Amino acid sequence: MKAKEFIEEPAEISKITILAFIIGNAVAVVAFITPFALYILAKEI
Repeated sequence: MKAKEFIEEPAEISKITILAFIIGNAVAVVAFITPFALYILAKEI
């Protein structure tokens, strides 16, 4: 009973891992760009 679930698991795990990787990269990029955006906005005002 558990064997079938175990065989199907890796695909789900890889999907979750890829999603987590993409989300992590997006968060890192936003965190990196935000200070520059705020600095530019502060200069404009």
